[in-house]
Amino acid sequence: MVSAAKLVVEKPWLLPAVAAICSGGVDGVGGLARALGVPRRLAASLFRQLVASGFVEASGVTLLSVRGECNVSVAVRNGYYAAVVGGTVVVARPLKRRVKWFTLPLRLVEEGYSGGKTGYRVSLARRILGFEG
Repeated sequence: MVSAAKLVVEKPWLLPAVAAICSGGVDGVGGLARALGVPRRLAASLFRQLVASGFVEASGVTLLSVRGECNVSVAVRNGYYAAVVGGTVVVARPLKRRVKWFTLPLRLVEEGYSGGKTGYRVSLARRILGFEG
């Protein structure tokens, strides 16, 4: 059985798709596209990767079953998805043609590191996860 937490750490761009699948209500590629608010071609690509990783079982573009373990808690805010997996914070945002993502060490987010690009990312992750208003 594939763990959602392990999958998200190995392939962070799949975080929004994993969150949508685990929350339920997704019946296939069309449902995934609606849930994420992305074009069908991006949803199809993410769906194929979930099938290839063994997280879901599908027949064509229809979801048959979730074979993986939904063991990751995902926070969603302003189109960004964030999850804490072990000592890592994964942040992803689906766009029209791709999923933008980054990872950060959890200790930086807890400390509120500031400075440069990493400081911006820490601030964003803190807002999504609810560390600050």
